[in-house]
Amino acid sequence: MASRRGVRDLTLGVVGLALAVAAVVPPRGPAPTARSARTGGAAPATVDDAGQTSEGRTVAPPVASLAATSAGRDGPPGFAGSDVRPGRLEGDPVRRVVRASTPVSPRTGRRSLTIAVTGDILPHLPVQAAARRADGSYDFRPLLRGVGGPIRAADLALCHLEVPLTRDRADLSGYPVFGAPDQLADALADVGYDGCSVASNHALDRGVAGVGATLRALDRAGLAHTGTARSRREARRPPLYRVRGSRIAHLSYTYGLNGAVVPADRLWAVNLIDPRRILRDARRVRRRGADLVLVSLHWGTEYITTPTPSQRRLAGRLLASAAVDALIGHHAHVVQPVARRHGKVVVYGLGNLLSNQSAACCRAATQDGVVVRLGVRERRDGTLRIRDVAYVPTMVRHPQRRVVAVRRVLRRGGASGTYAAQLRASLRRTRRAIGDGATLTD
Repeated sequence: MASRRGVRDLTLGVVGLALAVAAVVPPRGPAPTARSARTGGAAPATVDDAGQTSEGRTVAPPVASLAATSAGRDGPPGFAGSDVRPGRLEGDPVRRVVRASTPVSPRTGRRSLTIAVTGDILPHLPVQAAARRADGSYDFRPLLRGVGGPIRAADLALCHLEVPLTRDRADLSGYPVFGAPDQLADALADVGYDGCSVASNHALDRGVAGVGATLRALDRAGLAHTGTARSRREARRPPLYRVRGSRIAHLSYTYGLNGAVVPADRLWAVNLIDPRRILRDARRVRRRGADLVLVSLHWGTEYITTPTPSQRRLAGRLLASAAVDALIGHHAHVVQPVARRHGKVVVYGLGNLLSNQSAACCRAATQDGVVVRLGVRERRDGTLRIRDVAYVPTMVRHPQRRVVAVRRVLRRGGASGTYAAQLRASLRRTRRAIGDGATLTD
């Protein structure tokens, strides 16, 4: 099979040629679908700053040096209440995720697929420094390589990018107003992700211009995105992934923006949590042909493993609708339970995939995360349902700031002494937080 990067580069070349033709020839028929493929091997190798944000602070692009120190906070606690390729018109209807495996079960003859979802990607300045190379560029692949296996093993892999990206190496920053190198997007694509949710309390850290810069970076890397937008039309066209004969929709919303205000003439720039709006969007994407609708929610209270009453109420309301199939939670920075509401899956919190948080600033549990694998099966009536849920515990190792698959390292004898004790403690915390709503796996 061709490599993921090779297929993506070929796709971008074809899209570029199509754009050149489109400049002089009116388009006919539907927009072309994008293709991506996975490789089988690992990706090649080569703090938050202390304090709490105030609800009334203004958001402006900061100037910060990588030499600045960072501790580990993210933002205020609590919960209140499209696939677009470079230079192309927004709204391309479907992104195709190419897989070598058969789209139907040989035993039942019905469709089946797996979806992997992961926690917050929050690259504080020490994380950025760990990715910096001698030539001044950034390579985050070594930091993420430890979870490449379970990511690439899924038919569809979705991340949660919590911060804006920038190409300006002189303007990188951490907490409280983030700006990470755009090369992070390339690393996410290389490790095996197909797309990311991006609605978070940091989505407007660099204003509406920062939203555009982030989405352009994801476009260049070949990653779909949902939760922020550059136009009203893009906001109404979240990505649909065609996976093994099925169409999977991904929506994304956040509880707030750390006091930032979306401009009145660009209210579509960031999706805020509103149950009526979420259900309206879910019904719209159903009409576009979605077989399964996943909703990512940036919600909850930071550093608390128990879902809040607000989370539980919102989960019950959304999952009572036939338009929504599963909820995927972020923001708490610790793992929260997996449960069923109305017979559907809610992952209340996936913890941190990559951050600088630890017991030094927050809680030891902020080093923990999970890769949750959703097993999707076709029912007799032809509809899809999530039948089983499994999880791979992860931990960010310090001071290397590298993500590791906890059980894999322990089983292979790759840890001893203090490191092994940290892994075992992380595994205990994660198992306790997840509860009995998902199955532990490697």
